Amino acid sequence: GTLQYLSKPQRRGAERGIVVTANNSYDEQPLTLHNARAACERYIQTIPENPGSYRFKGIIICGGGIKYFTNTWVCINMLRRLGCRLPIQVWHLGKREVDEKMKTLLASLEVECIDAYQVRKKHPVRMLGGWQLKPYAILHCPFEEVLLLDADNVPVVNPDILFETPEYRATGAVFWPDYGRLPKGQPIWRSCRVRRPGEPEFESGQILVNKTKCWKALRLALWFNENSDFYYQYLHGDKETFHLAFRKLKKSYALVEKPIHSLSGTMCQHDFDGNRIFQHRNTDKWNLLLANKR
Repeated sequence: GTLQYLSKPQRRGAERGIVVTANNSYDEQPLTLHNARAACERYIQTIPENPGSYRFKGIIICGGGIKYFTNTWVCINMLRRLGCRLPIQVWHLGKREVDEKMKTLLASLEVECIDAYQVRKKHPVRMLGGWQLKPYAILHCPFEEVLLLDADNVPVVNPDILFETPEYRATGAVFWPDYGRLPKGQPIWRSCRVRRPGEPEFESGQILVNKTKCWKALRLALWFNENSDFYYQYLHGDKETFHLAFRKLKKSYALVEKPIHSLSGTMCQHDFDGNRIFQHRNTDKWNLLLANKR
């Protein structure tokens, strides 16, 4: 019965055993503004314990396919040129997104490629696309302390320093601001019985988290995303699902205060001292076949 609420590609995936049909809603019906609150509360009561098997620090980038792999390659090269020696994983959706030639290009940079569809066989998730992949990869990568970077994000200094900032050490989570707040998100905050904070929305081109400290909030963020057929009607992709989950569970976090500095097609983000650290080329992505702006 639940297959009727999935798209045709999702139904085909379900028939192959790839998609797990919803078993986490309040009454096994499609989520609506009327039942989402009860479904969310019930899920919170069932959040599994942290297995405690995660170790060390690492960087994850979700980026496959010719469009995003080009950006991924630039991002990783910049990290290594800036002296970052942290382990890096590139998460992708199936063999069509990252082939053997792509893996060869990354091998010399000491990068491991992870097919999320293979991970899904052990850790089922109801829906898994580009935006949903980010919280999924954070939770299921082997690192305890994780820096997530969008593929089209360009570091301009070694981001290792972020792991040592007092703000991160105190809270276990650092987020960066978006430009403002979209009005259409208000119904979801009301649905969760959470007062919308007087701060910008999160911009999830970069996220820094300690999974031990933030486990339940990250699990709830993933739940919002695996029910994205409902939540994305009111939220712009994954970014506010983190904000909502951390506020719902009253989990502390640090939000960089300095607002975005805009370049053409690029959002510049900063550290806690106001220094530029990332240039997120979200609407001016690196392109293999075109001239790219400097």
